[in-house]
Amino acid sequence: MNKQKLMSLVEKPIALLVAESSSASRIRKLHTKHAVKPHFIPKKYRIFNGILQSLNIQFGNYIERLVAEIFTFDKKYEAVLGYSGSNKRKFKISAKVNRLIDAHIDTMQVASLDERGLEAAYADLIKKIINLREDDSEGVFELQHDIDLLIQEKTGVKYYFEIKYNDDHDTGKYIDINRKFIKTYAYLIREFKISDPSQLRAYLSYFSKKKMKGNIYVPEKSSILRGDKLIEGFSSAKYSDLEEVFSEISENAETLAIFDKLYNQVVKS
Repeated sequence: MNKQKLMSLVEKPIALLVAESSSASRIRKLHTKHAVKPHFIPKKYRIFNGILQSLNIQFGNYIERLVAEIFTFDKKYEAVLGYSGSNKRKFKISAKVNRLIDAHIDTMQVASLDERGLEAAYADLIKKIINLREDDSEGVFELQHDIDLLIQEKTGVKYYFEIKYNDDHDTGKYIDINRKFIKTYAYLIREFKISDPSQLRAYLSYFSKKKMKGNIYVPEKSSILRGDKLIEGFSSAKYSDLEEVFSEISENAETLAIFDKLYNQVVKS
């Protein structure tokens, strides 16, 4: 995938994203919200900041869709319909598997394993999940959330991606992200009756290359993808081209005009 095609994939959706987040109705809602909040920062600046925060959140959601488009562009992979996307769905895992995953999370918080030790512990966890995938002797645990992306090759080999824009341990949701990732992997193992882990690979994925301190729940080498390893590992696109596309869009005259207009509309009105 060349840079021109990447630009066409990115440019129009980003413009729509900005338009939706800064619509007149959105601004009115922010006026109402901030009118009742005592604060020393002028209301119009809080409203403008609220729009920017909303754009940051929506951009993270947009990245999931962009990665899906990039991965399926070359026709090597196809999205598994009914599973990929932002719609929440109910699914079940064995109560035994659920406790097994929770125990892994608790144990890893105090285990202080090196990468090699974590690889072994995680591989053992997945092996146990596969062995217990249909053991409902102690009941079933039900979850409800979305699956970011599930693609497959023509051979039937599947790849599950939990996609985040950035690796940020300060969100307070770091443990929850890892727990959700492993439990969703366990659900897919059960759903597709996986007996060999090579038939369904799971990756905790970050669009940005930024890396905080090492993940203590999921091994970096085999199960985490960042930046170029994510994009170039599953498509013909170049991560450096994507970086250039976003840089060009953020600084071009049209984008600057959109944000200047928004600033004038909110702050200078």
